[in-house]
Amino acid sequence: WLAYHYHVLPLRHLIVAIDPRSQRSPAPIFDMFRQVLGMNIIEWTSDANFSFDPNFPEGPIPNHRKQHYKPTARGQYLGRQRTFLEKCIQHFHYQGHHWTACLDPDEYVAIENEGAGANTFYNLTGRDDLRQQGSVMDYIDKARARGNLSNSNCFSVPRLTFGAMETKRATDKSLVSHRLKKLDLYRLDTFRWRQHFNSSHDKINGLAKPLVDVSSLAEFMPFQVRNPHRLHTQVCGSPFPAWTRGKFGFRANHYLGSWEAYSYRHSDPRKGGEKSREAWEYRAGANDKFDDLSYKWLDGFIDSVGLEVAEFLLKDTGIPRGYRNKNHTDWTMDITRYEIATRLNHHAKLLAHTEQKKREEELRKQSKNPLRRWGLIK
Repeated sequence: WLAYHYHVLPLRHLIVAIDPRSQRSPAPIFDMFRQVLGMNIIEWTSDANFSFDPNFPEGPIPNHRKQHYKPTARGQYLGRQRTFLEKCIQHFHYQGHHWTACLDPDEYVAIENEGAGANTFYNLTGRDDLRQQGSVMDYIDKARARGNLSNSNCFSVPRLTFGAMETKRATDKSLVSHRLKKLDLYRLDTFRWRQHFNSSHDKINGLAKPLVDVSSLAEFMPFQVRNPHRLHTQVCGSPFPAWTRGKFGFRANHYLGSWEAYSYRHSDPRKGGEKSREAWEYRAGANDKFDDLSYKWLDGFIDSVGLEVAEFLLKDTGIPRGYRNKNHTDWTMDITRYEIATRLNHHAKLLAHTEQKKREEELRKQSKNPLRRWGLIK
């Protein structure tokens, strides 16, 4: 993720909030990129870094957020997320930076290669431009100069979900430069996962992520975030896929990953809800289309930093080698009376109609059915 965005955006400044429930620190990885590539990476290791109320237990939520969230682990997670984004944007604004992407570590900004958005990009720069460093910002500058993009200071980047159907190793070898001899390409998301849902599969792909010019936000400081998908109604447009799809010429590839990677974070407060074994299994089978563009960043990255540096930075990519998680029980849908309405609504949006009916039939056969317990099904 770091190497990819260093090359493609190009990413030079990064702020990361360390989850208080994390059991491992990413500091050694960040140190490599600081020392070798000179990246400015700031780690906010304490809630005090972004002004939380220290009296709120288990990952505190600031006072102005408390009224909007339930006192649950998930509610605290959402509160921390929004406040972190607020402080990030304020920090980059006051530091004099410009374009800022608000992304998760499983989301990769890429140039669109299908639909209406693709035509704009190809006419400007050509199909293989991910090989060039800073291709995303280069595209924005050229497209604005030609009037292909609006003068908006915030772009809603539509997401595209990639499943867990692995690319054959023989296919990998035929795509990448022969120079890479020490690197296992199978550990890179952009090589291992190349099958995805159609861009029109709105319920699966979900809401867009923002790319915002923070230098233009002076009148909105101190900045308050609406949500991670639409930072501010007066700055960013709608994040809904029907509005963002094919509009700006780029997208955010959203990689589901293997079951081990998906469930690696055992303390995830969303576990058993929107992040569950059922959710992973439904998305894992994505095979509507095959991506033949996103992997091409690697050759450009090697040309930019050199083969030895590229292999050094990427050698330990991914979760620990040999890690397995065979315990699915903790990740199955866990519906409680307190949150049942919210989670059932999310589950209905997540599953296609036929899959949902099939799941309900299976639940009816289970003796300890939480849906039956609360009288939601007979």
